[in-house]
Amino acid sequence: MYCCPSDAPGWGAPDATMTNYVAVMGPGTAWSGAECTKLGDISDDGSKTLLLVEVANSGIHWMEPRDLHILQMAPTVNAKAGQGISSRHQGGAFVLPADIHAHAEFLSDRLSAATVRGLMTINGGEKISDDEFRSR
Repeated sequence: MYCCPSDAPGWGAPDATMTNYVAVMGPGTAWSGAECTKLGDISDDGSKTLLLVEVANSGIHWMEPRDLHILQMAPTVNAKAGQGISSRHQGGAFVLPADIHAHAEFLSDRLSAATVRGLMTINGGEKISDDEFRSR
């Protein structure tokens, strides 16, 4: 339930105790600290502001309070090294935008670092086209 079926190791099903859906936290994000962020606090387009992202092989237990920190991650999708938004899917990873519509969106691994960084902030004013989410 908390792990993408595609994140299964080569020998079978995903570990049911692990998650690969995490929040991006830190300055300027929806999860910036001890204060709660309300939808009204987000001035960027909520459909293009990330709340949760997929991380392949995260090693995070689903009850562990650990997420990605915006200042410690690669601002790309499926980076060759380091932590960040990633998946075993060809061409990108799934994310959940702040407007929390009925489904996750597929974020292309062809996006620039500036665009990915803009998607992670709530008040940056970045203009991101609808096609950038749906470029599978």
